[in-house]
Amino acid sequence: MNVSDLWPLSARELGAMSGDGFAYRTLEKLERHLYKKSIFCMGQSQEIVDYIKEHEAKEVYLFRNGVDPSRFTDVNIDGAKEPADKIRIVYAGLLGFAQGIAGICENVSFKDAGAEFHIYGAGGEQAAIEKYLKEHPDCSVFYHGKVSRDQIPVVLGQADCTLIPLVKNIFGAVPSKIYESMASGLPILFSGEGEGKRIVEENNLGWVSAPLDYKQLEANIRHIASSKDDWEEKKLNCLDCAKNKYNRPRQVKALYDFMASKLAAK
Repeated sequence: MNVSDLWPLSARELGAMSGDGFAYRTLEKLERHLYKKSIFCMGQSQEIVDYIKEHEAKEVYLFRNGVDPSRFTDVNIDGAKEPADKIRIVYAGLLGFAQGIAGICENVSFKDAGAEFHIYGAGGEQAAIEKYLKEHPDCSVFYHGKVSRDQIPVVLGQADCTLIPLVKNIFGAVPSKIYESMASGLPILFSGEGEGKRIVEENNLGWVSAPLDYKQLEANIRHIASSKDDWEEKKLNCLDCAKNKYNRPRQVKALYDFMASKLAAK
């Protein structure tokens, strides 16, 4: 059994379901039953694996989504990235309320911090972001619209670091953008809590700040602009993690071997 998201726990944490209601208790019983009856359960984060292990799973296996580094090597960016005095920060993903990109645009002075912020994507906050940028054309923030999955390596290849924000942590969730940033060799500005924050900290992949802590986020940006050696170290750590720790093809091979051993044991 593969568990990518913890239900009904995620629904409860997002406020979509009461934790003491009949529906939730019924779904929780079903959840435990499925874990218990499975030969083994697989999760995409350490939090998920720990949770299902505590909820009657016989055996658990951690399979992170990871990244295929080959997608991000030898990317032709058509000379789009040229030497610049300002740090180029990129966000590519959903522009939803959970990410809080509009609030970051309004509360972080990228221009004063010596940076440019480039935004790609679409979502519920898109109109608010476009309105703010129209009213503040000199804020050093640029919105480029949506891009396809195949364009992501090119977009990331034009930047110096990525911004990955989460207003509210969802237990067990790890933003896939972390893995893509690793493969692109882009140090990470992580604004949030949970396992994503721990991955960035434990592997020294970037700089972290609490959700909605705009002052610390801006301080981290200023630090990047003045600390080339720190940026270089984190860039190398990102590339190493993508190649050796979160390499998806290697993880697929390890999963295949694990499942083959289970089949052989039967």
